Amino acid sequence: YLTSKKGKESSIAINELVTIGIFNKNETLYLKSQSINTNEIEFSCFVNEVPKYIRIDPYITRLDRTISDNLKIIELE
Repeated sequence: YLTSKKGKESSIAINELVTIGIFNKNETLYLKSQSINTNEIEFSCFVNEVPKYIRIDPYITRLDRTISDNLKIIELE
């Protein structure tokens, strides 16, 4: 989003590299930049063990008002 001086937010297109991290409790299983050019992407990769969580921009290098939506906890059924 782009925010005006008056605080109004407008949706803008994205075409950037964004880091995606996959983690277990104690280590990084995957960390790589991914080209993002739409509001939603489908992403897949292989790791050697079941991850605990996945995070977009895991080290919070980008401005983001709602960083909580960058995290997905992995729950196995």
